[in-house]
Amino acid sequence: MTSRGERQPPGMEHAPSVGNRDRSTVHMSHVANDATHAEFLLWHVYDAGGPTLSLKVRYRDNEELHDWQDGPNLVDALEQTAAEGWEAFDREPGNAPGEYAIYHLVRATGSSVSG
Repeated sequence: MTSRGERQPPGMEHAPSVGNRDRSTVHMSHVANDATHAEFLLWHVYDAGGPTLSLKVRYRDNEELHDWQDGPNLVDALEQTAAEGWEAFDREPGNAPGEYAIYHLVRATGSSVSG
C-alpha cells in the first residue's frame, strides 16, 4: 500500500526493512547483467481526470495511445503486461505538465506471449 492507502503496482513494493534490497534494485542488477537480451519500454502515466485520481498510461515510449483515458488503470495495465513477460523495475516522478510518473519496464527478448 502507498501512503495514500492505494494498492502498490506489481514490482513496485518497497523493501520491508533497511538493508534489504527492494525488487527494483534486484531487477536493475539483472537488467545491467543481461541488457543485450532484454527489451525496454517507458510508460508515461497521467491522471485521466475525474473526482478521484485515475492513473492511466498515456504514452508508451514516445507514442501517445489512442483513447488513453478509456484504457485500463495503471495497476490493471501492469498486471496485463506482466502476463506478457514485462516487469516494472523502476519509476520516477513525471516531468512534463500533467505527467504523474514514468515507469520503466523490461522483459527478456523473445518472452512475449501470443494471445
